[in-house]
Amino acid sequence: MDHHDSIVQFMNDERAGLDSYESSYLAFVFEPVDRYYGYLRHAYSRFSDVSALHRQAMTRLHQFINTVEGGIRISTPEEQSLFELGRHLQEELTFEVESMALFGNILLDRVASTVPFYFGGNRPWGSFDAMNRYLRTFCDDKGLLKPPSEFVENIAWLRDNLCQFRHEFVAHKHETDWRIRQMFYAIHEYDSEEAKLQLSVWYPKKDEPTPNAKIVPSRMVESIDLLIDQWVAFLRANRASRRLAIPELVQ
Repeated sequence: MDHHDSIVQFMNDERAGLDSYESSYLAFVFEPVDRYYGYLRHAYSRFSDVSALHRQAMTRLHQFINTVEGGIRISTPEEQSLFELGRHLQEELTFEVESMALFGNILLDRVASTVPFYFGGNRPWGSFDAMNRYLRTFCDDKGLLKPPSEFVENIAWLRDNLCQFRHEFVAHKHETDWRIRQMFYAIHEYDSEEAKLQLSVWYPKKDEPTPNAKIVPSRMVESIDLLIDQWVAFLRANRASRRLAIPELVQ
């Protein structure tokens, strides 16, 4: 069963026995998880295709450069063509990675919102960061089974990587000097066909954050796939404590 089917099957199982209003309300809460998971997978599929083309173009460029004499010279038409292709593909790679970061972050926020809804929490969680901070305490307060350590660790990893990347590098806030000097660009390594994103800051100043890390899109997607499995298993394991936070229907 793929992850789309897993999410839909869970929703269908949970809707059984509910009246039409309750069934629809539950679907309104859970359906966006499936929708944004689909968006993420579409973006990753496109990223994988462009990544392969980018690697081929850069390999051709390096092979061509190695066949000509060094020194200062004017680029040949073929080199110019490969440089332009590489620039275009770099833009496409960046577009798909930023799309993955945005949709992935929304997906995680949506996953987080389902937990207090499902167990009748007093307050909704407005973000995945809340799930990272409060899940264990929430389980204690509600008498739920202790979340597996692998689940908690995966939540923390996604918060520290995908969410942090989205908030710091794919931002729509007012620019600061530090944000202006941030950059990321696609690189290829010999051990992988997949492009990675190198994060860095130009001209780092003393005592300021200086990210120097590689974002691996496949690692992000694998962690989200795992999270979906862990999330569904967690809800199913605690189904006896289900208290859906559905507001009363006012006629």
